[in-house]
Amino acid sequence: MCVPLVLGTTSNIASTTYSGSLSFNSPGFVRPDKSSGDYYYQAIRVTVSTSGTYIFTSTSSKDTYGCFYSDSFDPSYPSQNLITTDDDGASNSQFRISTTLQSSRTYILIVTTYDTNTIGSFVITVNGPASVALSAFILSTALASSPASTISSYSGYLLSSSQSFARPDYSSTSYYYEAIQVTVRTSGRYSFTSISSYDTYGYLYNDPFNPSKPSRNLIASDDDSGNSHQFRINATLQSGSTYVLVFTTLSTWQTGSFRIAATGPAPVTLSSYTPSSADTGASEWATWKTVCIVVPCVILFAGLLSVCVYRQKRKAISNRDIRSAPRNQTMHPQMYPMTNINGNISQPPYTISSPSMYPSHMEEEPPSYESLPPYFKAQYPPYST
Repeated sequence: MCVPLVLGTTSNIASTTYSGSLSFNSPGFVRPDKSSGDYYYQAIRVTVSTSGTYIFTSTSSKDTYGCFYSDSFDPSYPSQNLITTDDDGASNSQFRISTTLQSSRTYILIVTTYDTNTIGSFVITVNGPASVALSAFILSTALASSPASTISSYSGYLLSSSQSFARPDYSSTSYYYEAIQVTVRTSGRYSFTSISSYDTYGYLYNDPFNPSKPSRNLIASDDDSGNSHQFRINATLQSGSTYVLVFTTLSTWQTGSFRIAATGPAPVTLSSYTPSSADTGASEWATWKTVCIVVPCVILFAGLLSVCVYRQKRKAISNRDIRSAPRNQTMHPQMYPMTNINGNISQPPYTISSPSMYPSHMEEEPPSYESLPPYFKAQYPPYST
């Protein structure tokens, strides 16, 4: 309930207050000083009748953060039209924004928190030269400051036969889970809330989701931002992209039914998601074993093939050398001694030839009988016909 209240003026200083609260149904955005995170906020329209310097101070039990814009505010572009921000300009971790306002312009004050997913009530006090008109600001985009309605749901059940994994930052693989594919037709801020009788835990991933590497592609996680120990994840989703919501539990080996309620600017498609590999670690180990077996076999086969080719080449070269060798080669003459009737060794009258691999030469004619020594003629008379 937002109630602006004008307290009156003191020494020409007018004071105006505005009461509001942040809840789980409040819209969220990424603060202009951050690159990620979900911060609930409330947008307040500010107009003044008198130009001058005005001071906006928060009062809350929570650590508050204030952003001040001119003309318009788009949560998808939190730095656009931004005039100033403040965190702890006031006491007790409250913001204090001092700025000069023109009576002919419209401004927007964003009340949010220093920490993500923080809820609670607050009061804004404005001091200046005149009273200030404060009212809820309705966004011109598809997102509005009013709570989004539930537009999609998904029902499931964790069983003892469900797949299990180790939650990010945990080593135990004793958490049953169900993976849900998420697609949207309209880009914007969406909220996913679990509904169950037990304490739940949720994770939102960019596709793909790998249960053996639960920190990879992780966008956001939550435990108890919803009521009754239920998770509530707020995130900006883009049309054309695929996301994976993983429903699991705070306690190990927990089973039971559950439901997911999705809210946002357009319907959400929720369907069962099957990881590409239920055990990527085992798959990688199988691949490694295959490599260790196949590679040595390939090397051994290549070695044997090389040896066979080498031996065939050597055999072909040897056969070619044998075929190209001359066929009329003879051995060097071997002189065989002969013994005469007197027991003396005499030289043979001619040589005996036989094939050999020595260099070839023409075979010599035996000597004539007339040229033999007398003692040889006496021992071997001439043959008469």
